[in-house]
Amino acid sequence: MSSHQVHPSSTITETVCACNHMTAFGAGFVTAPNTIDLTTVFDKFADIGNNAGVLATVLTTLALYFVGVIFLRRVDKSGMKKLIVHSLPDNRSTDRYYYKITVYTSYGRGSGTKSNVAFSLFGDKGSTGVRVFKQGPETFQAGGVDIFLMAVEESLGDLHRLQIWHDNQGGDDRAWKLDKVIVRDLQSGDTNSFLCNHWLSLDRGDGRINRILPASTEHDLSSFHLFTTKAARDFRNEHIWLSTLFCPSGSHFSKVQRLSCGLCIIYTTMIANAMWYKTEDNVDQTTVVNIGIVSFTLHELYVSTMTSLCVLQVNVLLIQLFNRCKEKKQTDKNSVYVAEEGDAKSLLSKTRSSSQFLPYGFVYVAWSVLVLVCCVSAFFTILYSLEWGPEKANAWLKTFLMSFVQDVFVIEPVKILAVSALVSFICKKAAVASTQDDHVRQNIDVEDSSPSEGGLFAWISHRATMRVAKQQLHMALSKHHKLDAESQKERKKKEETRKQTDNVIQEVVSFFVFVMILLFVANGGTNTYSHHAYNTLGDIFQTDFDQIQTADDYWSWARDVLVPGLFQEQHYNGDKLGWRRKLFISDTASYRIGAARFKQIRVKSRSCGFHQRYTSLFLNQECSSWNSFSDGETRDFLPGWRLLFSSNSSKDFHDQSPWTFQIPDSGGELPVMADIATYGSGGYVAGVGRNKDAALAVIADLKEADWIDRYTRAVVVEFTVYNANINFFSTMSYTVEFLNMGGAVPSRSIRTYRLHRFVGPAGYVILALHILFVACFLYTLYREVKLMKEQGKRYWRQPWNLLEIVNILVSFSGFAVFAVDYITSRNTLDKLLHHHESSKYMSFDLASFWNQVFVWTVATVAFINILKLLRLLRFNPLMSVLMTSLRRMLPEVAGFAVYFTFLFLSFVQLGHLVFGLKIQEYSSIAASGKSLFLCSLGIFDFDEILSTSRIIGPLFLYAYLCIVFIIIINILVAIINDALVVMRGFTPPQEHREILQELWRRLSNFLGLANTESRGKSGLHAEVVVSI
Repeated sequence: MSSHQVHPSSTITETVCACNHMTAFGAGFVTAPNTIDLTTVFDKFADIGNNAGVLATVLTTLALYFVGVIFLRRVDKSGMKKLIVHSLPDNRSTDRYYYKITVYTSYGRGSGTKSNVAFSLFGDKGSTGVRVFKQGPETFQAGGVDIFLMAVEESLGDLHRLQIWHDNQGGDDRAWKLDKVIVRDLQSGDTNSFLCNHWLSLDRGDGRINRILPASTEHDLSSFHLFTTKAARDFRNEHIWLSTLFCPSGSHFSKVQRLSCGLCIIYTTMIANAMWYKTEDNVDQTTVVNIGIVSFTLHELYVSTMTSLCVLQVNVLLIQLFNRCKEKKQTDKNSVYVAEEGDAKSLLSKTRSSSQFLPYGFVYVAWSVLVLVCCVSAFFTILYSLEWGPEKANAWLKTFLMSFVQDVFVIEPVKILAVSALVSFICKKAAVASTQDDHVRQNIDVEDSSPSEGGLFAWISHRATMRVAKQQLHMALSKHHKLDAESQKERKKKEETRKQTDNVIQEVVSFFVFVMILLFVANGGTNTYSHHAYNTLGDIFQTDFDQIQTADDYWSWARDVLVPGLFQEQHYNGDKLGWRRKLFISDTASYRIGAARFKQIRVKSRSCGFHQRYTSLFLNQECSSWNSFSDGETRDFLPGWRLLFSSNSSKDFHDQSPWTFQIPDSGGELPVMADIATYGSGGYVAGVGRNKDAALAVIADLKEADWIDRYTRAVVVEFTVYNANINFFSTMSYTVEFLNMGGAVPSRSIRTYRLHRFVGPAGYVILALHILFVACFLYTLYREVKLMKEQGKRYWRQPWNLLEIVNILVSFSGFAVFAVDYITSRNTLDKLLHHHESSKYMSFDLASFWNQVFVWTVATVAFINILKLLRLLRFNPLMSVLMTSLRRMLPEVAGFAVYFTFLFLSFVQLGHLVFGLKIQEYSSIAASGKSLFLCSLGIFDFDEILSTSRIIGPLFLYAYLCIVFIIIINILVAIINDALVVMRGFTPPQEHREILQELWRRLSNFLGLANTESRGKSGLHAEVVVSI
């Protein structure tokens, strides 16, 4: 024993120490970080070749960082070159009122355009008329941000709409998907957002190249739209790794700076994890805190807090330094100012974000801190790996890599989505403000598009060119409006088809996600190898079990198979096992929970029901009853099944003896279901014992005392084991029913289930999926209730809606069963923690029952939802014909089913009466029906039927096969053929065909396989527009 230990009586608020000296001591969940012996650690560099995993990871990360810096530095420079404020080509030098217009092109393949783009901006004090954006090789690219400077004579007032269009003259890149336009008044600082997120194309989207966008306000924007917009923006700007690739060009927080902060996060996370790696081994006693279904120790909370503090403080400081520093002042030698020198640029500089208040010199401070932190963290991480040795260092490295991947792909996205949802649904004003932020540098060059050389002639030529371009764009817009008026019905029909297609896509995607979540939830309580564990446990005790016919056979099986399987005394090579290993059964993987027990169900004696003429033939006229709950024996006996009278000696009577009837705790056990009958939960119980010798002694005593006699109806041996390798409990029940007509019927039941559902990282994932499933179900419930109100009685006439109602009801029952299952499991586990008597049986009946009910319920929900996938195939022509055929032949099939049912039942009854006494397959009505169904499939034993009756047997079999299998089945085939012939000329609804064509067109556009014919038509249409 050590000099001091934590006593088991310690609690969360009080620590009791057991010591053998009077020195100072203490206890708690706070542990010091891991230490490094600096006097010896440097000597271990000589053996670095055998412990190079961490060093290689640090150096590889640094090498990848330098490669990324070279690439991203070029991207940053290229982005700065592209990020130029283009003055509109039709700006006049006499105009002095400026607006900055930022145009966002959507991400995605083919979103950019090379067409000429024009717009008109309307305010309450006037409009701009037709204005033209400057088109160039770097403008309006997919995912690009283009900034333009517009000069007008005077203020337009409060802006309320923007009309934007193009001439569809960009060749293969004529289509354009516009995300949004932000207009900022440089004099007043007012900002307006014009959200679009639509195609401006004749062959994509709704076929329109003209959009009228209203100014977005807080009331106009839905919370869901704000959520999607903000989430997409935050993924491109806030996710430290995704933002290195997708942040806007010219962002104040450059890609190189973002990658450098990512490197710092990696190194600081390494050193923080290394400082407290496996420090829980130094805690003498762990205190577990349970909050609902989530449990953690105080030490885990302490380590996570300390690790977060080490990582967050430094990295948040670095990110804030890079974000809050002012931009570097740039020389103006390459800038050409619009109008008077410095007017436009001075106005642009006034819009600089007030959050950038630190001098530019602090950027060098940030770089210095970043380099210092990275070097120190990487150096001490390598020292920790040398101090630990290769085994512990490699184990830590695996843990770190897994946590890093989890942080990048799970924690960060979830955090961004949660913050976006919180801001969008609660802080709506802040979300609206975020849509108006352009997130680009302010100190950028202003490029003048007016001719700087050529004098008056060049200026006149430029103005004439602009006038012609405006006229052409205005005529293109007019022609587009005229064509719109002519094809309004067709366009309205296409728009309706597109909306229906959008609904179908949303339905398919959402339902597919819902089904995937449901399948993960349904299979979360299973294990790939649980079936093998089921077979292994069954095979251990199955030897000679099926051959039991007498009580002597039963005791032989219990002695030679049951006891050796329950108690393993030595290893396979003859070595004796330790006391801990003896608590496992013979498979060496399943731990015994409590002890096994024998339980006997007895019946009362009754008078025999034979004729009085034969009374003299029977000396003993007592017979045993057949099993029923009313005939069950519940009296207490003395050993040898002697009746207990007051004159009997009380010293032979014990309350918990195998001869006293024991009633289980209220609701603690369930009835025993066997092959012949179902028996109550009470009975005469005998414990098997806690070891092999005790078990053999119990069996010998029971056999000697004739515990199994003529009034024994069933004997059950039951016990529970736990396999920690697969986290499964298994309750095993081996029942032998002794019939009053002689003989015995053995049967077994093995129930494998999981009580610890949410254990480890995978358990938390399953918990999150449970929560997601509940959220999806609530949305489905809301949608169906809304649909009921809209459709009224028509809702109940559709079969798929009725199936949805069944699905909702079964899901509700699943929630209720899960609650009961969870409470029952927790209560059972709490009892297990306080179950200290290894020689006493502990029942898991309720826990296993509700677990099985929950599995059945979830399986039913999964079955219904997978069946609903057929509804998604209704647009397929073949499936549409098939489902319509089924509806048409439903009356004929229903009548055939009634006729076939009565005919089949007549043969079932005939087979049971004729062969039930001799053939087991016909011993009951259910068994007879099963045999005849298999017979219709060609599976039957003709020799067995022939041996029963050489005349009736073949006649029965031939009559059944001829009438049912040949005649009746062919009638069903004829009904199906007739329905298919009628449906031969059937064509799917026009609506379904249009939706299917729209889906195919969208898929072709997405894959870049757009129909060249449609492109040619749209190109010809564009030529007609421009030639007017």
